[in-house]
Amino acid sequence: MFEERPTQTNRQAVSRGIAGVAMLLMFVYAANAAQAQDIIDGAIWRFTMKPKTPNQQILKGQFRVSNHQLFQKEKPESKEFNKPVGFNNPKNDKTVMTLTDLRAADKSRKWHNGISGKVLLKNERFGYWTGRFIDSKGRHWDFSCTRVQE
Repeated sequence: MFEERPTQTNRQAVSRGIAGVAMLLMFVYAANAAQAQDIIDGAIWRFTMKPKTPNQQILKGQFRVSNHQLFQKEKPESKEFNKPVGFNNPKNDKTVMTLTDLRAADKSRKWHNGISGKVLLKNERFGYWTGRFIDSKGRHWDFSCTRVQE
């Protein structure tokens, strides 16, 4: 019978509700945009190469694996892992990685570029692989890698 007209208080409540929903949507959008920038195609792995021959230094580095391709940063200070450095051929709990242009640093942080050869790896546990690397010069290394980011 009687139609209730919104009072000033009801109008203010509606305005506050709309403003609250708008702020919530902006927050959700901003959070999703931040997460989208954090997504990496593939997984980031850290590796260690321990020499089997004397007078060699331990080398360390990291790479990204995506669709059986290995990538490193173009330069150590770069943000993106976009330089192809090899590929892998997984089969069950083993894989063969072929390295074509890997870069690794020694204890003094000196970079060793152009590392190439084959790595035979076995999955020891989830996210941890170990094996033998034979570089293009015939030197043998104990090679281990750990997944650090998915």
